[in-house]
Amino acid sequence: MATIKQIAELAGVSRGTVDRVLNNRPGVKPDTAELIRKIAAEVNYRPDLAGKILAARKKNLRLGFLTLEGDEFTFFHDVTQAARKKAVELQNLGVEVRFYLVREFTRPGLEVLAAQVEADQLDGMAMVPMMTPAIISLMHALEARGTPIIFFNIDEPSVKRLCYVGCDYVRAGRVAAGLAALTTGGRGTVGLLTLHDSDNYSYQERALGFTRELSERYPAMTLLNGGAPTIFQHGDYSAVHALFREHPELDAIYIVNLGDFSVCREARIAAGERPLSIITNDLVAAQREMLQNGVISATLGQQPDVQGALPLQLLYQALAFGEAPGADKLYTDLNIYISQNI
Repeated sequence: MATIKQIAELAGVSRGTVDRVLNNRPGVKPDTAELIRKIAAEVNYRPDLAGKILAARKKNLRLGFLTLEGDEFTFFHDVTQAARKKAVELQNLGVEVRFYLVREFTRPGLEVLAAQVEADQLDGMAMVPMMTPAIISLMHALEARGTPIIFFNIDEPSVKRLCYVGCDYVRAGRVAAGLAALTTGGRGTVGLLTLHDSDNYSYQERALGFTRELSERYPAMTLLNGGAPTIFQHGDYSAVHALFREHPELDAIYIVNLGDFSVCREARIAAGERPLSIITNDLVAAQREMLQNGVISATLGQQPDVQGALPLQLLYQALAFGEAPGADKLYTDLNIYISQNI
């Protein structure tokens, strides 16, 4: 295997110059850098991994991980747990990961958190891009500073980032439509439900995929109210009970954003003795129990472990080795869960 010394001799430059080029550092004339890269490719140069890791450890990288925490964000518990596990691995490589947990969306709280992130002078940031003034300002500050950013769970293309790691929500909606049709024999009436409002990015994308799939593939299926969702509030399911009183024809519901997941039990109670298919997203402990007890018919997982660990791994590879993510959007798998496979 060729060495840096051999490449330097072939190019007629110093080993330091070769090292700068191969590690993407400035200070080398473009034509010289091009010659060195050409020679490295011709001699099939492969960097010593142990040496690269040792050099990366000396950089003392500091990464940030900004996520959600709380009863309404149960899904993110698994995301954060996976990120903390990855942080322990990276610590052995000289990387510190700092966690920033959003527990409420009050302006003062978010401003304090954003100020802390900026003060910490991070080398890279993995985050959920929340569209609030404080977080928007933070994202643009990181962008202006040239801090590499990776978004997970939700994408925000208006901000320059390395990549997005998370669900393809339109495709998830299409799969959910297929599940609704499968569980009703393809001839049922189905309604959409969601928590808080219908302006949520993940809701809009999933609903788009769901309605398109029904219209294109399942003409015998009827979408209640033209696809307008029933909106419920955390702990207040009166709108859900009213839905079933007013629409005895309902055969299935797709609960897009669930909150604390107790809405599933409320929907089953509201439906009474009538057959009802309930399709949901994600898979947490409460849903496992409801799948086993027949409350939920099926649910779609989006790999929270990958959303927690992969952004940190990609930031480390980019900062330590200059390796770019393999794609602009790295979609997680859409796993279908029913009572028989959990």
